Amino acid sequence: MHLLGIACLGALGRLIYAHRHTSQVKAASPKLLGVCLLGCGLAFGLIFLIAPYPATDFLCSARPLIGHLSFLLTFSALLAKAYRVAAIFSR
Repeated sequence: MHLLGIACLGALGRLIYAHRHTSQVKAASPKLLGVCLLGCGLAFGLIFLIAPYPATDFLCSARPLIGHLSFLLTFSALLAKAYRVAAIFSR
């Protein structure tokens, strides 16, 4: 299932890149969309670190770090987009 999610993220990334010059994608701020996709991709990629490997010191320290980094990237991009919309409409 996570491979399907990674494939969908790749397809969305290519779609955003292909239509980056249209007004709809420009309004959605493609750089922040890319950061959000990167965070979601890290969250999907975390499955590869959790499931098949035995626990080592490196993996035990990398798993929470990557999980927190994916959360940080995803929600900071969403928060920046929400702040941008609020700044536009509060003028």
